[in-house]
Amino acid sequence: MALAAESDAAIVIVGDLAGLFRRGTSGEGCDASDLDLPGVQSELATAVLDTGTPVVLVVVSGRPYALSDLAPRCAAVVQAFFPGEKGGAPGPGHRRHPRPRPAPLHPFGRGRSHTTVEYRDLTLGAPAIPWSGRCAS
Repeated sequence: MALAAESDAAIVIVGDLAGLFRRGTSGEGCDASDLDLPGVQSELATAVLDTGTPVVLVVVSGRPYALSDLAPRCAAVVQAFFPGEKGGAPGPGHRRHPRPRPAPLHPFGRGRSHTTVEYRDLTLGAPAIPWSGRCAS
């Protein structure tokens, strides 16, 4: 914590240990009873955040985690899911057991801007813009 307090920023990496049948925290046969980060990872991230140093939280996992207590305090959150044997290919759910569709903490592509933009005295080059998006000049 002393090193984090002296730093300009801290990168905290949390998440899963891939494994099969309870040799990891995520993978075949590794069920979870809640959506909390495994072990004391939440406490670690909270302790680093409590130093006041800006934190980039990197979550390397095979499942989603509830980060609503940590994410608002972070300068940035990066989700890096385990790609699995099929990489980024989508996998269909079993039709007899439809997957629930919980809402994500943030929609895809959401980000924070590092600046403020203000527009003043705007003028248009034409009274209308055609569907092609190109104005005749």
